[in-house]
Amino acid sequence: MTSYKNTLQVTAKSLSLTNAMLVDLMSIDEEYYRIFDSYHHIELELLACRTVREIAELLLTDVQVGFGLSSASLHLLDEDDAGLGLLVADGEVGDIPGVYLHRSEEDFTVVYGCALTPKVVAAADSLNNDADPCLKVLMMPLIRRGKLLGSLQYGLERTGWSSNRGTEQLLEHLCAVIAVSLENCISQQYLTHLSVVDALTNVRNRRGFEIDLLQQVMRAERCKASLSCLFIDIDHFKRVNDLHGHLVGDCALQQVVAVISSQLTGSSRLARYGGEEFAVLLAGYANEQALELAESVRISVQDHEIRLSGTRPFKVTVSVGVATWEGGQGYSDIGAHRTGQWLVHCADNALYEAKHGGRNKVCNAVKLEHPLAVEP
Repeated sequence: MTSYKNTLQVTAKSLSLTNAMLVDLMSIDEEYYRIFDSYHHIELELLACRTVREIAELLLTDVQVGFGLSSASLHLLDEDDAGLGLLVADGEVGDIPGVYLHRSEEDFTVVYGCALTPKVVAAADSLNNDADPCLKVLMMPLIRRGKLLGSLQYGLERTGWSSNRGTEQLLEHLCAVIAVSLENCISQQYLTHLSVVDALTNVRNRRGFEIDLLQQVMRAERCKASLSCLFIDIDHFKRVNDLHGHLVGDCALQQVVAVISSQLTGSSRLARYGGEEFAVLLAGYANEQALELAESVRISVQDHEIRLSGTRPFKVTVSVGVATWEGGQGYSDIGAHRTGQWLVHCADNALYEAKHGGRNKVCNAVKLEHPLAVEP
């Protein structure tokens, strides 16, 4: 009888231990399922991203907070200054907190060594060597078609990270998805950039201007703000091409654009409207402010001496037409296109007056009635 009781006690103890082990295993399975589900959700969101900014915000904010990571940074490589470089110049990437642009692959090989695989290193040995030295940093290389695109880095608490083969496989797969998403977004944004930017002067082209114009008119209407437009034409530019050749003429256009740009604020949009004619959108500029800026542009171009190798220095002048639209007049967004056309028409008329009034001068648009104001 005693032996039977002992057997029951041993069996009960064994069952209790087995039950505890099963509970632990179920807990582990639930944790792995939660992690896997989180990774899967991130992948779906990554594939839905349309811009580099959206990818960066997802990886540097949502993922960091969701996984309780102490810091996050995205390091992108652009050696030829083509795709990403143009996006930075156009303001699409450069102002995103936590995103860094690198010009050399050596920056990455120094910290990764020969093996471009996810690894945990001390903060001082990472690309963010100014991070908290007490932290460990998880570094994940982003590779697509054998080409290094960059690296994603997350700061880890000293005791908050454990690695196993399952985790490593998840990270490697996630890195591949991030790299695919980055490549797609960079390529798409690069093509979009090329479609709205003038190749010679690297400012907006006419298509880009028309997109900006529609957006700014709608914004001015919603915010009840002023929107001014400058139309700028280089006087007698045909003479420059005839005397010096088209190559010199192209360089002169680039220098004039640089001079005009130096007078503009960050919110202003300069575009090459066609040939030697340029347009500027000035959000929030009342008519008096726009006239002052137009005069500053005219004087700056007039005083600038164009110097090119093999050519005697010469100067050009510009004529400028100014028109202003006061938003908040109750026109719907449907009328934004016609409002934009009207603003351009007014600025163009003012430019015509400036050119026929002697050139190298600024003219303000006469008070014209908005076409929507006379509709029944």
